[in-house]
Amino acid sequence: MSEVRYSSFPPFRIPLFCELHARSAFSFLRGASQPEALIARAAALGYPAIALCDHLGFQGSPRAHSTARQHGIRAIVGTTLESPEGTPLISTLAATRHGYAQLCQQLTTQLGNLDTSTTSPLALGTWQPREAGHLIALTGDRDAHLSQLLIHGRKSEAENFARSLIRQFGQEHLYIQLTRHHLRDDARVNRLLIDLASHLNLPLLATNSPLHASRADRLLCDAFTCLRHHTTLDQAGALLAPNGERHLKSPRAMRELFADLPEAVDHTLQLADRIEFDLENLGYRFPDAHDDHGFPLSQSEQSTRLRRLTYA
Repeated sequence: MSEVRYSSFPPFRIPLFCELHARSAFSFLRGASQPEALIARAAALGYPAIALCDHLGFQGSPRAHSTARQHGIRAIVGTTLESPEGTPLISTLAATRHGYAQLCQQLTTQLGNLDTSTTSPLALGTWQPREAGHLIALTGDRDAHLSQLLIHGRKSEAENFARSLIRQFGQEHLYIQLTRHHLRDDARVNRLLIDLASHLNLPLLATNSPLHASRADRLLCDAFTCLRHHTTLDQAGALLAPNGERHLKSPRAMRELFADLPEAVDHTLQLADRIEFDLENLGYRFPDAHDDHGFPLSQSEQSTRLRRLTYA
């Protein structure tokens, strides 16, 4: 196992685990907690970093970044891409500013046109394999495309899908994601994922894929699930989560949960340390506006003009 570098983590803290696949209440009725609540809980648990991967966008990332700065941890920027049918495909993390720009282009120009075929699972705009490293891909939780293929016994299609991701993102930038939510077939699904990772020489990544900050928030998550499926709590049945495990767990709890696969937990720290980008170094600056004579307006004058034009 390669050496873990802790240079990006806050000082005087021994990091044990980073959650790299959290979703907030901005994830179209899938997540139940505000970004601020997730960040505050992550900081209280001792996380050095947490990645917010809201569905089809960066909706919660600005608020997550602002709150993370207050708590002295990192908020990593990511998103979950979906098929037109609403099935999660993969989650992607922006490792560099260029990777963030690629994801923005993807979400802006091709939203809703993702192809889940085994030969072309994603359409990433101008991205090319030679540019690998700007984006990190995670294969998602059990609701995502890869796990669903394995759950339904379509191993050949699952392997082809994983190989197509390798071609697009590169061998070192694709992680097979594992979750353990104490479901009846967790062991079987994870064994298939582990075997696939071994067969394709891909690293494993332990996540809890939280949809809410604490266990108590599970009830709100159930309510959102009912809204998403246009049903009631009494009629939702199997649509609801079978338990309340989809919350942020302590690093020690995650270490114990994956005691047989410590490298999957170690990889969360290594990956977080590889990611250079956050919204602090976005580097974007709006162009200056000028008056009728070509002279630049002050910031207050520009704000006044923007407000007036917006209302108009």
